[in-house]
Amino acid sequence: MSTPLTKMHHCNLVLVRRMDFRQTHDGAMRDFVAHLFPGQYCDTIALAGVVQMLAEPENAPPIITSIGIGIESHKAKTVVLIDHTNCGYRLLRRKQKGCAPFDSIQEEQDAIISDLRRARQVVLDQYPEVNVCLYLAVLSDIDDTIDFRLIPDN
Repeated sequence: MSTPLTKMHHCNLVLVRRMDFRQTHDGAMRDFVAHLFPGQYCDTIALAGVVQMLAEPENAPPIITSIGIGIESHKAKTVVLIDHTNCGYRLLRRKQKGCAPFDSIQEEQDAIISDLRRARQVVLDQYPEVNVCLYLAVLSDIDDTIDFRLIPDN
C-alpha cells in the first residue's frame, strides 16, 4: 500500500512529547494538534522522559539536535512541548535519585511545569526566533480522559 506524501518539504510545528500510548489512544494527540493548529503539519519527537531530559543540560543535546532538524530543515516556527501527569518515567527517575513519590497531584504538576519552563529556555537559548508553547496533559485513570492545559509564559 502506498500513501501520498505532501509535496511540501516543510512543516509549521515541532511537537515534543513523551512516548506514552495514553496520549495517542483514540487519536487524542492528533485531535489536540488539529484543533489548536488546524491544517498545519508537524514533526513529532516522542521519547520517554523527553521534557525532563531536555530540561537537564547533560541530556538535552540529542533532543535539541532533533528539534533543530525541524526548525532548520523543515522551517518550523513553533515548538510545542507537552508533558503529562501520572508518568512512570518521572516516578522511576525520582526513585533513582532517592526521592519519594509526589505527596499530591499539585506537587507533581508543579514539578512538570518547572521542567516544561526549563525545557522552553533550553530551546530558546538555541533557537530564540521560535515560538515555544507549553502544555500539561493531565491524564485521568478514572474516566480515561486527557485534559491539555496551556502553561503561561511566567
